[in-house]
Amino acid sequence: MKRWWNETELVIGRTGSAACLAAVVVGLIALGWGALGANASGVFGALIASWLFFAGVAMGAAAFRALLSVMHARWAIPLDPAVARATRFVPVAAVVLAIIVAGFRAWAPWVHHVNASRAFWLNAPFFSIRELVATAALFGMAHYGFRFARDKSSNGDGPIAFAVGFCVVFAVVLSIWAVDFVLGVDHEWVSSLIGPHLFVGALYSGIALVTLLSLASGGVGEFQRSALSKLFVAFSILWIYLFWSQYLPIWYGNLPDEIGYVLVRSADPWKTLYLVVVSMIFIAPFVLLLNPWSRRSRKVLGAVAVVVLGGLWLERLVLVMPSLHVVGTGMVDLRELFVAAGVLGAFVLAVGRSQRVAA
Repeated sequence: MKRWWNETELVIGRTGSAACLAAVVVGLIALGWGALGANASGVFGALIASWLFFAGVAMGAAAFRALLSVMHARWAIPLDPAVARATRFVPVAAVVLAIIVAGFRAWAPWVHHVNASRAFWLNAPFFSIRELVATAALFGMAHYGFRFARDKSSNGDGPIAFAVGFCVVFAVVLSIWAVDFVLGVDHEWVSSLIGPHLFVGALYSGIALVTLLSLASGGVGEFQRSALSKLFVAFSILWIYLFWSQYLPIWYGNLPDEIGYVLVRSADPWKTLYLVVVSMIFIAPFVLLLNPWSRRSRKVLGAVAVVVLGGLWLERLVLVMPSLHVVGTGMVDLRELFVAAGVLGAFVLAVGRSQRVAA
């Protein structure tokens, strides 16, 4: 424990480490307090949304490296240490998921009412088994698989095959997360695009985290910065395309089982927050990184990475929170903020350790 703490202090400092640890403790207290109150679903909503984001960031970073391996992108080799650091969140993410699954009766609306067409999918035993087993498979591949792939003494086909397999598992498992934790918390909403929307956003956030960690360690040159900037622009366009592809059919179809989800998020205060989300995820990277000079700038690229990460975290909150938030309790209460901050603190403590242990 002392060695782990010392490794963390080397990167984020004693004050930063203490602040993150305090956030985790306060978050746990807020979760326990909130789970016993009338706003239990809202508190779990903050936990679910934050878990979707931070677990998605870690898996998105691993998926990003897998894609680069498939494409034989040797320019991205300096990014490997950042990917290894991102996957350190896996054990913490597994514990948080276990808490979410164990407390499903406090937040899942299908415990009390479920549409007949969803009864097969939304039941306690099947929900628990598929979440724990599918996520364990993904986390196991991310945590141990790349080390195994690098150690294989073959002509390179083994690591490539593993990378392809990981990308497939990544897409499938995050689609399951989307169905269970985004569609599953709403009584009526259906969407065939929510899976791709979630895993593309996770991949986007993984790119942003790898970029930020690599910039902080000084491990990227001008060519890497330019390439990463182009990826930001491309993924900002892909994200807004998926967003609009969902919104437009719901708007012109005006179907009761779809429009309700959008109407809630089209009214204040969620409407304002979603406009901020679109600005952070799409407009900021698209505008700031069009210029060739800005694409080579460390400061501009680092700022864009932070903005994108913040925007995607807020988007996860908007996807989940309005469906679970108790009406009349305000947009977000302090317990929900403390829970979200606790997950952030746990993520920083897991990822922010000395680079020496990133084998």
